[in-house]
Amino acid sequence: MRNVNKVVLIMALLSLLTLTEWPQADARVQTNGPLSQASDDQAQVLARLLRENRYVVSVIDGRLSGPGKDFLMQASAHSQFFALGEEHNVKEVPEFTSMLFQALHDAYGYNYLALEQDPLMMSVVSRPPVRGDRAAALDLARKYPNGYTFNTDQEVNMIVSAGRMSAAKTDPIWGLDQMFGAQHALERILPYAPNDDVRDRTRKLIQIAREYDAVRFTPGRHYMAEIDKPEDLWNLMQLYHPAAGSEAEFIIQQLILSARIYGFYKAGTEKRIPGYFENGRVREQNMKSLFMANYRKALGAGDHVPKVLLKFGHWHLYRGMSPGNVPSLGNFVSELATSNGFASFHLAIAIHNPPDGFRPISKRLPLKPLADAADIDRWTIFDLQPLRDYLHAGFIKVDPEFKQLIYGFDGVMLIGGGSAATTELVKTRLQ
Repeated sequence: MRNVNKVVLIMALLSLLTLTEWPQADARVQTNGPLSQASDDQAQVLARLLRENRYVVSVIDGRLSGPGKDFLMQASAHSQFFALGEEHNVKEVPEFTSMLFQALHDAYGYNYLALEQDPLMMSVVSRPPVRGDRAAALDLARKYPNGYTFNTDQEVNMIVSAGRMSAAKTDPIWGLDQMFGAQHALERILPYAPNDDVRDRTRKLIQIAREYDAVRFTPGRHYMAEIDKPEDLWNLMQLYHPAAGSEAEFIIQQLILSARIYGFYKAGTEKRIPGYFENGRVREQNMKSLFMANYRKALGAGDHVPKVLLKFGHWHLYRGMSPGNVPSLGNFVSELATSNGFASFHLAIAIHNPPDGFRPISKRLPLKPLADAADIDRWTIFDLQPLRDYLHAGFIKVDPEFKQLIYGFDGVMLIGGGSAATTELVKTRLQ
């Protein structure tokens, strides 16, 4: 593959990958009734609606507080699922997620955290002796640098916190993405090898994978994306003949599926068909299947209404079709909640910094009205639901990207002062 395509592929994988109270006058104002376009043009109406439906969320003693927290609790009171559409590898997002999980757990009995993470690794961190143990979870990150799809210090801390807090009798952390690394998965199936020949073949695969997975991937050095002979993984099912429903079967199926997903993406970068679309379709379907497998386990463990906080990239949690033109995981859980007599609440997250700062939303011109309505030193939540009638009736006009956000998410939170996640704790230590 040409060098430019390798860079494109890795950059795409990365994307897979003391506050004060707001003045009380900024509490939500209802905007019902007819609108006079003679007195307000569309831009002014949009700005007014955003101001009237914004809340600041504060952090006091490590917990969410203020009007923003109150809004989130009220808005999700009848929800079975809370979906957070994130920007990846941001320091404050997992920190906010941990505090939100605490609030939802305390108020409404949320016990499960679903993540855009490797399903096997999340199963391992969900069970003793790793569950809730920060040192053990960090040791796994160092031993398998590509075991966690997102392996930042804050992400691991969030996983540990949720595992410790949850009262779930089954896995509290659900990994719903394809496998990002291979070494940990191959080592896990090795004890299931039916004979010496299969063991030897598996050890050879482990050695090849270890050459890549011993360190966090770099451009052109990601085994699952660059695997030369995917048939070596495909053949595992015939070699192992795993029992139906066994851990070995699950791991091998996910290895094969993951190789297919990355293969479709690689084909897309090379302008081959099937490519990007099939990558998105198969990946999203796998997320839904993994969600339901975990959901059924929770039901089987006696949790009659499993309540789940999901944290994924924005594309996966829109209601309706994702920007990749496939029915999203977010739409799936929204309909599932409805079928159970509940609702879901979907909150998108973006970063609000000065134009020359870290990932400023103000540079995304379609979403600049949000930036203009919030301070860069606060965490501001906008309720998007009141905007829908105005948008549908033509009283406001927005860019198609903003339009999809308004209909696809119930709210958006701007993190003022957001910064890049750190990796000091999860770095591989030299022996």
